[in-house]
Amino acid sequence: MTMNVRTLFCVVSLCFALVIPLVTTRTAQAAALLPPHAYLLTDDGTLRSQDGSVDPMRVAKKFYESHADAYDFLAIYTNFPEKGAPYDYELPVRTDIRGLRSDGDTPIDLGEEYGSAGRLLGVMVFHDIAPPGSEFLPPTIGDIVHETSHYWLAYPAGVARDPGINLQRDGAHWSDFFDTSTRENDKLYLSPIGGNPWRYVGDRTFINDSADGEQGSDYQRFNWFEMYLMGFAGKSEIQPMHFIKVDGGAGSGQLAAGSEGGERETVQGTMVALTGDDLVSTLAPREPAYPAALRDFSVGYVLVLERGTQANERELSQLNYIARNFPTAWNLSTRGRSRINAEGGESGGGGETGVEDVYARERARFVGSDPMLIRRLNGRILLQDEEHGEAWWLDPVVQARRYLGRPDDAFALMREQGLGITNRDLSKIPISGGNSLNQTMAPIDPVLVNRLRGRILLQVEEHGEAWYVNPVDGLRYYLGRPADAFALMRSLGLGISNADLNRIPVMRE
Repeated sequence: MTMNVRTLFCVVSLCFALVIPLVTTRTAQAAALLPPHAYLLTDDGTLRSQDGSVDPMRVAKKFYESHADAYDFLAIYTNFPEKGAPYDYELPVRTDIRGLRSDGDTPIDLGEEYGSAGRLLGVMVFHDIAPPGSEFLPPTIGDIVHETSHYWLAYPAGVARDPGINLQRDGAHWSDFFDTSTRENDKLYLSPIGGNPWRYVGDRTFINDSADGEQGSDYQRFNWFEMYLMGFAGKSEIQPMHFIKVDGGAGSGQLAAGSEGGERETVQGTMVALTGDDLVSTLAPREPAYPAALRDFSVGYVLVLERGTQANERELSQLNYIARNFPTAWNLSTRGRSRINAEGGESGGGGETGVEDVYARERARFVGSDPMLIRRLNGRILLQDEEHGEAWWLDPVVQARRYLGRPDDAFALMREQGLGITNRDLSKIPISGGNSLNQTMAPIDPVLVNRLRGRILLQVEEHGEAWYVNPVDGLRYYLGRPADAFALMRSLGLGISNADLNRIPVMRE
């Protein structure tokens, strides 16, 4: 494989579909409504197979006839149903990553076939962006999170010490009996790529707790094994996981069809604890490893139009929703360690919403202060549910909100607005998750804790380490690096409507 490209591992996802063709043109009127990084491609009769499905290879080649090779991934949508391709799927273009597959890692370079000179890593194909009945339903962002993750996941199969464990159910998704969930801040997060959360209820019986998981794509989280495989975490960060060895064998790794319904699924068997070493025991060492692995990616969104049609308002609205919400969902799912379209790529139909644009928009919406609301939310991180999930910190000193922007913006704001604190005083504030930094702890000072709730503290007698005192639980959270700090603060966030947010003043400086 040539090494003059940004490479990562990519494998065909078994979210199957057939491979077929497409084309690109942008009318001035429709283009004006396109979000950044989005494009229209009209089928000229060469981009579909006899069964009516599109060929992503031909679509990509046509796209690159008039666009730069500026994206790591292309997400291809259509405005027509495809009888021959009922499932969404992901296909590899380039990879040289090692340590992802139990059956060995094979380098891939299909760039020439896709018309990409050196950058494209993979393509995702979705179908009929606005099917009948979807008039009032936004697209599921979890679908594109899921398909994008197939570039890395889920290809480990066995565990060396126990041949009876198969982590997969179809070669590309986790077994239903593999507990891939994570619990953080009293919330249960499900993996975007399969598996289930299992809870022991006695008598060798386990119950599937998926119904308790945080709902919606914004609440998916890759577990730390997945984060390692994707190059977003080190091997030492992999947390223990569990697998249910079902009585009678796991078969295909899937629960019985129709088992969902009134009662949650239950199975009988034995739970096996798996360490990080167990999980990687059939894999080569991950190369490139975190933090050297590529973690920021650009995605181009291509809507393929049926011959003789133009994109209608609903189709453009759906495309806009995907392009504007996927980066936030991906950043949350990866705990802030990976970004989509943070920089680079072509601009598509418009410019990114910058920090100044957001401040200007919110100042214009401000309707006057609500002292009771501000007092109740002082110091909280607020997530703007009705926009694109923008994160705000309600500064308890000035009782106004400050926009966190992207990880680097948020980290700079923390440094600017942080309060210096001595080690002696800091030791009187309890640490979330216990004393993970091995600090000498003094007795808790409730008066000090209450005075500093919601504040950002800078450890001036050390190296300026930043801490956030959560006003909800009175614990301090270590903010670490920009991406980690941003992900942590978002995980502690509270959703808020525009109507309520408009009653909180905006502070820029």
